Amino acid sequence: MKNVAFIIAVVSLIGINPIFGQKSKLKVGKKAPSFDLPTLEGENIALDNLLIEKDYVLVHFFIGSWHSYDKKYLADLQTIYADFQAKNGEVIAITRDRAVFLKSLQSEIQFEFPIGLDPDLQTMSSYSVVTKITSNYVPLKHKEYSALNEKHTGSKDDMIPIPATYLINKAGKIVWFHFDQDYRRRPDVNTILEQL
Repeated sequence: MKNVAFIIAVVSLIGINPIFGQKSKLKVGKKAPSFDLPTLEGENIALDNLLIEKDYVLVHFFIGSWHSYDKKYLADLQTIYADFQAKNGEVIAITRDRAVFLKSLQSEIQFEFPIGLDPDLQTMSSYSVVTKITSNYVPLKHKEYSALNEKHTGSKDDMIPIPATYLINKAGKIVWFHFDQDYRRRPDVNTILEQL
């Protein structure tokens, strides 16, 4: 009887979390989609221009300044930023969060890498990392997350990025990536450094 209950529980979880079966459409060896985004500092940052000067660009998509897992991971990325730059690399974190909230986050975390602003989800769509806050995706927190996302983006569409990370070489090719629909699982930042 316990086995039957366990199987029903597993099937139910699979049924309510179909997003966790999604896979990255971009693979190692593929050309990374170009982008040209405004930054938090009021400038523009373009992947093609970065790759003229840099040997590597790390592109990290994050949900927003309201998300505790993102705050921790951005702080973790800051810990390797100097080492990454020493290997002629650049980090860019991309979100659709509004600048007013990101400036508060920057004061809190003191990160130095650029933040690309993608309010219309164009770059996120080109990297196929867009997903939706639903009761299937976050069963216990979807209303809370939806309200926070609306406040921070000004949009009621409930669209967020999967917090994916792509390491791109000078030729514009993806050499490593981490794509996991479960926003709680992030790659160890030292693993990223080991790829250089």
